[in-house]
Amino acid sequence: MDIVFPLSGLNTNYPRDAQPPGTSPDMLNVVPFDRDYRGRGALRSGISKFIDTQIGNGSQPVLLVEQVTRALDPSTIQPDTQLLDEAFAYSDGALETESDGTWVEKGTFSVFSGSTTTNAQIASGVVTGDGYTARYTPTLTLGPSYVIKMTCKISDFSHAWDLAIAFRSNTSSLSDGVMLKVSRSASNASLVFCSFNTQTAYGSSVSLVGGTDIIADTAFILELHVNGNKCFGYIDGVQKLGPISITDFSSNSIFGFMVSSSTATCTVDNFQVFAGSPLAEYRETDIVAVCGGNIYQGDTDSLAEASSGSGVLSETIKPQMAQRAGICYFVDSVHDLQMLTLSTKTVSTLSVSTGTETATTLGTCALATVWRDRLVVAAPVGTPQNFFMSRQGDPTDWDYSQTDAAAAVAGNASDEGSIGQPLNCLIPWTEDVLILGGDHNMYKVEGDLASGGQILIMTDAVGTLGPDCWDSDPSGNIYFVGTGGLFRIGPDGISENLATESVRKTFSNIDRTTTFVTCTWDRDRNGLWIHLTPVNSGTATHMFWDASKNGFFPIQYPNTVGPLTARVFDGDSPDDRQLLLASRDGYIRKADPSVVDDDGTDIASHVYIGPFRPAGDAALSVLEALEVMLGDAPSGFTESDFGVDLDVIVAKDAYTALNSPEKTVSFSFTKQSRRKRLLQRISGGTFFFKLSGVSGKLWSLEKLVGLFIEGGLQRRY
Repeated sequence: MDIVFPLSGLNTNYPRDAQPPGTSPDMLNVVPFDRDYRGRGALRSGISKFIDTQIGNGSQPVLLVEQVTRALDPSTIQPDTQLLDEAFAYSDGALETESDGTWVEKGTFSVFSGSTTTNAQIASGVVTGDGYTARYTPTLTLGPSYVIKMTCKISDFSHAWDLAIAFRSNTSSLSDGVMLKVSRSASNASLVFCSFNTQTAYGSSVSLVGGTDIIADTAFILELHVNGNKCFGYIDGVQKLGPISITDFSSNSIFGFMVSSSTATCTVDNFQVFAGSPLAEYRETDIVAVCGGNIYQGDTDSLAEASSGSGVLSETIKPQMAQRAGICYFVDSVHDLQMLTLSTKTVSTLSVSTGTETATTLGTCALATVWRDRLVVAAPVGTPQNFFMSRQGDPTDWDYSQTDAAAAVAGNASDEGSIGQPLNCLIPWTEDVLILGGDHNMYKVEGDLASGGQILIMTDAVGTLGPDCWDSDPSGNIYFVGTGGLFRIGPDGISENLATESVRKTFSNIDRTTTFVTCTWDRDRNGLWIHLTPVNSGTATHMFWDASKNGFFPIQYPNTVGPLTARVFDGDSPDDRQLLLASRDGYIRKADPSVVDDDGTDIASHVYIGPFRPAGDAALSVLEALEVMLGDAPSGFTESDFGVDLDVIVAKDAYTALNSPEKTVSFSFTKQSRRKRLLQRISGGTFFFKLSGVSGKLWSLEKLVGLFIEGGLQRRY
């Protein structure tokens, strides 16, 4: 008899002796695939820190984690190989001086006008009344790509100064070449391309806003990108100028320098030159998180508090975020509606350009999404059944009095009528359908309400269990945890409860007032992570739903892990595509196939396979031999990393075997192996096979093969 892992997951809907084939009456922390995605039973992946940065004060939960992606200009150059890193410390010998048209190392120099710079000024990085420079000396040719960066800081905006990066001909003529220059005088601040010495402007200059583009006593990064014969100018990663074409010189050098008036103070912290390459992908992917009321932005290496992002949201209320055109919008029903500009990593309050709404009134909403290029917010304090849509293409326009097709809309004041029950979920399903989830009903907006759209009821028997209780798969199916189950709505609009035949009780027992419900589709594992986390504290049992078998697999994490919310991060490399878990202690963790514990906590795993009655309902069976076939070691592991215990459990019936077995025979496997024959014969009416994980080890199972013989009639009880 082949005894295979229950790939159809947990099923608690049937009598013990009528357990459906391929299912288990009890399992925990096992999944229907190993770490190489082979279809076999295995210990789930462990948990590790996705980012080492702990945000908040160390005891505050991460209430939101999102992947944000913005498009990049195809002309953008990414730095690959660092060619020069000049910290402007005179002692390292990399400084150069200009004297009589030739470049002399390790001397003092003046540029344009002013007194001679002293070594002490160069070493301190602060120069007044003059300037200093760094030069990348190897010969360069046009064609390859370069990224040149200089970190700058100025003390005030009332006196003249110049900060510049030059890509120029390596000749005595200082007029050759192109210079990216930030200039400030008493009347203006600007960024301009110009010739190196005569400073003849190439194209139009860009005015810079003090306090936004450049802030006094705050470092900013000036960048020159050279792509072939095209030049681009950036400040803090935002393209401000370009492209302009430059002449094909026979040989070239790169310079960075600063010059200021006798009363202005500037600093240049470092000057870096990189060999670059065009982008392989025209996108930039970041992480945005909220913890302790603060908004954070970063990448897979670190998170940092966004500028002006401190204390702008609630420390205890889960916010909702919507992203559009490089800006993230946040509501938490308490604070003003906040905006995070991804390119500058700066938080600000939404400024409404027209209409009766304000950032304060919009911020009273608990829900936010983007649909049909409109910012949509809903469930404001006091009228939680209401929703509002900005003008199409303009999140600052909330003028409901306009009558054109793109005008802003107040949902419950539209011609299509109002929603009667409180809303708790917005699902932008398709370009034509927005689902409005309520406590015990669901509506849909079909088409644009400003141009003939309709509000229609979908069901008055099922509601949604919170703003994060849904996700979608690549085929256009919507999944959500609703009243009494996990539901799927297909592209045809037909809804079905996927939990009806297996785990109805799990979903019927959810307390929506004390549980955060989060659904996250995982394309690599072809299934849905369903996290059911207590709002305050406590270890919870979550679920993974496997789409291929319609199977549910219970999962538990330590209380610290939570998660309060979860998202699948879709990074550029395969190693970056991970399930992210927002934890209670200020860390963002991930499901990590390379580890076998939960950030230092052992994983308890088990699965019951059975029941089996090989000789039928009335007869005894004798297990003569059992062949155990464990899976092979996944990538990054060896056979010595395996460990699993096997219990053969027997009793008169399935209920007794699970609760008070008559006999249990145990075996241990410390590495991947096959056990051909047991040392003793085991007889009984009903058999279960229980696999239990060993601390610090992983395991996977191909199958068991049992040799049974009939043992006569089972005695009556």
